[in-house]
Amino acid sequence: MDTLKPLCTLPFKSVILDVWQDDKCKQFHPCHHITKNIDDDHCPIHGMPNPLNWNEQSYKLNPKEVLSHPIYKKLQEDMSNGVRNKACQVCWDMDDNLINHDDNHNSKKSYRLDLKPIERDTDGLIVSIFCDNVCNMACRMCTPVASNRFQKDLEVLKISDLENVTDNFFNTNIKTNATSSSQWKWIKNNSDEIEALSLAGGEPLFNKKVIELLHAISKNINLGLTTNGSMFTTKNCELLNEFKGLYVTLSIDSVYKNYDYIRYPYKFDKLEISIKRFLSLCSNIKDLQINVVVSSLNILEMKSFLEWSSDFHDIHFSEVFPPKRGIGIRNLPLSILEKAYFDIEQIKTRNAHKLKDLINNTIEKIETNSSKMLKEITLFDESRNQDYRKFLNPVLVNWLDEQYCNN
Repeated sequence: MDTLKPLCTLPFKSVILDVWQDDKCKQFHPCHHITKNIDDDHCPIHGMPNPLNWNEQSYKLNPKEVLSHPIYKKLQEDMSNGVRNKACQVCWDMDDNLINHDDNHNSKKSYRLDLKPIERDTDGLIVSIFCDNVCNMACRMCTPVASNRFQKDLEVLKISDLENVTDNFFNTNIKTNATSSSQWKWIKNNSDEIEALSLAGGEPLFNKKVIELLHAISKNINLGLTTNGSMFTTKNCELLNEFKGLYVTLSIDSVYKNYDYIRYPYKFDKLEISIKRFLSLCSNIKDLQINVVVSSLNILEMKSFLEWSSDFHDIHFSEVFPPKRGIGIRNLPLSILEKAYFDIEQIKTRNAHKLKDLINNTIEKIETNSSKMLKEITLFDESRNQDYRKFLNPVLVNWLDEQYCNN
């Protein structure tokens, strides 16, 4: 008799370490999606629930011990027996509510049926780790948990003001020190037991401890990177090219001067040079994707972004988190969302369809709040000596100016 194919393979091979308090990993997950709702886009490093009930002593476990832990064993048993474990409810809901469009693209295919390329290509242990907040950018939609570059803003601004306009997302209480953890040491000393390593930050390639790790570990593994794309120096590219396979997600949210505004203090022309160098020097690229965080700052620039990124097959769009923070697109008026949709409709690509789906879902949830949006925008303008009128789309600028006068 043929054995049943597991409902999902990730509990058998994937360990994600992304919930930290100092150098202690508080939780381990086979994927980022556990306990989410279909429309939920919670940040995996902020206020993550504890769906698998890890206890206070769990931080001592190394990745191999996690795979054999009773919590994981229960997931593995359920997946093998066709039992829908409640911790994975988001995938079951997506399976039951698959939306098919007339153009044959699926907007809600479940994560278990749509594994990432590095997950599909790796049969053995996959370790994914959030490696601290060391970063060379202080992106407008980010947080001190993921970038230490915000310290310069905090020299000018009050943390309470930033907490208010970002719905407490701008948080300085969560400290991460993963590169000093026992799991980091285990990875460095046991890389021959790993078949894939996936790194995120912060900016991994800006982190000296990450570079030291990459030099030290076995190169006979698949390497995943979530990166802002700015640190593809010749040395870094030569190092990356030594690995078995390279799976890269580029975090890029806009183009030209709008990019300069959002991903402060970096410049778009430098990004293009860095990416070009990466593509020319790394011959082991197995997968290359772009992740875009959609906010009020860039939604009217998405047509230009889609034109620029037309050679990229996979682009993923997510609504800025929390969705009701100042720069959230739910705070925009219907007229601007409709214009963004119309502009994107001119681009006939699979990626454009995904973005239109996001806007359609948002239109049902708009709660226009111009004062909150203006407050978040102008706070960072103040600390960075910027003026939104020089960087944002004229249609958005006119609307913001009207609200400014009214207030």
